[in-house]
Parts: sequence; structure tokens; C-alpha cells
Amino acid sequence: MALLDTELKEAIEASETALTKLEDAKSCLESASGWGIFDLLGGGLIASAVKHSRIAEARRKFEDAKESVLVFADELDDVDEFVDVTFDTGGTLQAFDIFFDNVIADAIMQSKIRDIIQQIDACIFQIRDVQSRLIDRYHSMY
Repeated sequence: MALLDTELKEAIEASETALTKLEDAKSCLESASGWGIFDLLGGGLIASAVKHSRIAEARRKFEDAKESVLVFADELDDVDEFVDVTFDTGGTLQAFDIFFDNVIADAIMQSKIRDIIQQIDACIFQIRDVQSRLIDRYHSMY
């Protein structure tokens, strides 16, 4: 029982870390989206540069989030739980947007950012669902 107790705690902690990192990545993407809208409305070079900076930051945070989700999935193996989460950031779109910085490229980038935010939201929902089950299991032990 003590081993399961420890494993459940570790899985719950890993879920918290994953959720925090996913929220951070989502926040950066939302900022990039805001700057992208400004860029679409004619924000100029500064708006474009800030947007690209936010996208690069979001990409780093997204990679951290993916890593924390994998750690969470590993912890779930220890307590016989499962979560199936996949991500696709579409790395080629950033290069497309940089080299073809125009209204069409900006609109495609905005669409891709929205898609990634939806993926993150779905992942957050799944992790919270599993986290809730883990917490219930933990509390039912006592």
C-alpha cells in the first residue's frame, strides 16, 4: 500500500507539472496570436518581430510541456492508468511565415496557432480527467 501511495503522489505531482507547462505554452501561443492579429492589421516590422519572438518562446515552452506530459505518462504506468496525448506544432509554418511574411502567410499562421491551442486544451482536459481519478484513488486509500 505504501508503494502505491508513493506512486499515486508522484503521478499527481507529474500531472500538476504537465498542466502548468501546458498552460504556459498556451499563454505564449495566445500572446503570439494577439501579435499576429496586430501584424495582420498592418502592425509592420515590429509586430512581426514580436510575433516571431512569441512563437519561438511558445515553441520552447511547448517542447517543455511535451516532455512533462511524457513524464506524466511514465508515472501513469506505475499506477495502471493511461493517457493518450499527441501534439503537432507544424514547425515548417514558422519558416513559411518568416520567408513569406504577407497576409496569406499570417492568416495560415493564425489558423495553425488556433489549432495548436485547441490541441493543448484537449490535452489539458485529458490530464485533468486522469488527475481527478488519481486523486480519487489516493483519497479512497484512507
